[in-house]
Amino acid sequence: KERERLLLEMELQRSERLKTVSTLAAGMAHEIKNPLTSIKTFVEYIDEKYQDPGFRAKFKNIVPKEVDKIANIIDQLLDYSKVDRVNLKTTDIHRILDYAIDLYNNEFLKKHIKLIKSYNALHPLIECDENQMKQAFINIVLNSIEAMPNGGELAIKTGDINNALEISIQDTGSGITKDKLERLFDPFYTTKEKGTGLGLFIVHQILQNNKGRIAIDSEVNKGTTVKVIFEKEAG
Repeated sequence: KERERLLLEMELQRSERLKTVSTLAAGMAHEIKNPLTSIKTFVEYIDEKYQDPGFRAKFKNIVPKEVDKIANIIDQLLDYSKVDRVNLKTTDIHRILDYAIDLYNNEFLKKHIKLIKSYNALHPLIECDENQMKQAFINIVLNSIEAMPNGGELAIKTGDINNALEISIQDTGSGITKDKLERLFDPFYTTKEKGTGLGLFIVHQILQNNKGRIAIDSEVNKGTTVKVIFEKEAG
């Protein structure tokens, strides 16, 4: 019976992976087709309009941006392809958070963001893939920074809640409406003008593979709170 249960679990996981790949493929086709259509249009008119300074200016402005958009999508998909390769080691979550924070010290100064750190967890060690976890928290911190273009506060806290380690990242940014909140982890769904819609999708996958979970709560014009939770092993 145990063997049957394991086989069933493996089959369910395989089915979920196939669904995800199918969704990603459809989304990628759509997201790459749009900039390719724009590039193709310019290429078709290049012989006819190359002497037109206005056309050349538009070409130089738009085509590199569309190429960057495609490159960004491919880079994020390559990140996703590595998510399943997990190298679990005992790691201090505070060190990972400090790494993500230190990367953006200049951004905090430039954008007048006040950082509040409260590391209250007495047991900050978790089993995780350190590089993947750094990637996840870098993404979460960057989202908070981008939500506060006119400054604000970013509070990063840790604590031992019941039998779990909880990390809370709270900003005073623009917030997210409830209808958008429900779709944040969908691949290729984004609330940003220049987003790929893969960032939080990859964060969600990373946390699943590292035995963690993520929850996001938000209120428009008040801010967003991201909670990452790692259950402690019994005993």
